[in-house]
Amino acid sequence: MTDSEKRVNPEILSEFIEKVSRIFDRDSVENAARETGFVQRESVLTGHLFLTVFVFGMSIYGAPTLEQLIGLLKTAVPEIDITRPGFHQRINEYAVEFFEFMLSKAIRIAIPSDYDPNLLNNFQRIIIMDSTSFQLPENLAGIFAGSGGSASGAAVKIQFGYDLKSSSFFYVIQDGNLPDNCEQNSFLELTAAGDLIIRDMGYFVIKNFKDIDEKKAYYLSRFRTDVNIYIKDKSDNFIKKDISEIIKTAQKTPTEHEIWLKTGESFIKTRLVVEKVPDAVYSQRIRNINKRYKKKGQTASERVKLCASANFYISNTSEELLPKEHFRAVYGIRWQIELIFKSWKSNFALDKVTGYREERIKCMIYAKLLFIFVTSNMTHAVRNYVWLTQKREVSDFRAARIFQIFAGEWLRLLLCEPHRVKKFLEELAGFISVQCLKIRQKDRIYPLELLENLSLA
Repeated sequence: MTDSEKRVNPEILSEFIEKVSRIFDRDSVENAARETGFVQRESVLTGHLFLTVFVFGMSIYGAPTLEQLIGLLKTAVPEIDITRPGFHQRINEYAVEFFEFMLSKAIRIAIPSDYDPNLLNNFQRIIIMDSTSFQLPENLAGIFAGSGGSASGAAVKIQFGYDLKSSSFFYVIQDGNLPDNCEQNSFLELTAAGDLIIRDMGYFVIKNFKDIDEKKAYYLSRFRTDVNIYIKDKSDNFIKKDISEIIKTAQKTPTEHEIWLKTGESFIKTRLVVEKVPDAVYSQRIRNINKRYKKKGQTASERVKLCASANFYISNTSEELLPKEHFRAVYGIRWQIELIFKSWKSNFALDKVTGYREERIKCMIYAKLLFIFVTSNMTHAVRNYVWLTQKREVSDFRAARIFQIFAGEWLRLLLCEPHRVKKFLEELAGFISVQCLKIRQKDRIYPLELLENLSLA
């Protein structure tokens, strides 16, 4: 068997789906419930029943009430009899620990390495960083602080790192008023040599770029034009340079400049790539700028307008690893995670919660993320398999809708016919591989094709 044939072996996908099916295995879930203290004595509402109804209820209803969760439980297991106060009482600190434990277990499910789509092999991982946030009831401000003002005083933010190559996630749940560029959002402890980190300007911190470079990893970021840049003179002295001088020489093809950025008393060398935008794009940017400044009763400076005429990117990669002509295309794949967030909010109502207790809010968030990560991993395994065998891409958004539609049947099988779960998921994977393909569009290149083309260039 050749490496290529092994890579697309359908049996590997079947083995992966079996791992997914075991996440909600009754015995392993009950063991986790006992280990975390959620189950301390016999009860009609077992750890397995509580977890599965809570998790699948989030997918089916979005932001269910306790009555809906109890109704779902009664529908799946008619013989069970539990009251609203009884169910409410089980949503406690032990439930939070139980759900978090199961979420950490689910997030470790790895996409088969045999299905690696071989994208930009110069990098170990291609990690896109972004965040999503949503408001909470005002009384939770002491637990999750919001920005206040016209917004709620309580909000939660979820920071995500997403590896485009392995389709794996890592995350942090934090106060909604924390800025993206704070130190704890660098995920530096999870960054490894050879990684390429792609972040938008909300994460722009020069010290973080320095830290990434010291770990022998790489960054690619849009550049903030209000940040000082330096060049070296013949005597190796650092001379401040105005970026407007560089913009005036910009062309429609990318031009590269060696610059230094200052953090504390240190300077770091980086590549600045500048690319003039088309006239239509520039005109639209100017209209947006004028509108924004007019609202403030101000007038945009000529420098602000000049900076709008080009795109700016920085990276510590070498020309061999990432040619300047590829900066814009590779950075452009950031929108993938924005589409993922859109899918999570539209299909799984990630940004909607009910209740006023900390434990209930956390259980809802963990339950939603648990379902999201399990189904996302399965979608991406199918996506990679379809790409390697057909050179077609699967739509995350459409696949998420399919999982939502079939969530009720998945729950029923888990509770009533667990021996049929794997077969059900295999059929679901087959359905997604046919019905959720992205439609081919003239002059549109999707991410996997784009990155493969860049890899071959």
